[in-house]
Amino acid sequence: MDRKRKDQFIVVGNGIAGITAASTIRKFNKEASITIITKESHPTYSACILPNYLSGEIKRDTLFIKSLQYYSKNQMSLILSENAEGIDADRRKLIFESGELNFDRS
Repeated sequence: MDRKRKDQFIVVGNGIAGITAASTIRKFNKEASITIITKESHPTYSACILPNYLSGEIKRDTLFIKSLQYYSKNQMSLILSENAEGIDADRRKLIFESGELNFDRS
């Protein structure tokens, strides 16, 4: 692998496991390209406090586990509303509804 090029990581899913995986990659690799793809249309939120939001007890922004600024600050690309459809391991590509993304390892 060419060490001058950034490692490319793709995390499928933006739940707790996905956020933890991306954060751990960033902790150990400050230069890596990290893309998180999720079928959800919003960043991960806490379902436990959803009733509090719906009843008006808390504000919308307190629902989210990580803000959009978190992803930006940690140099993570977040692709919302896209469903991962498959992996082409031989070509090292993740296939999703509107395109493909390259990655380094599977």
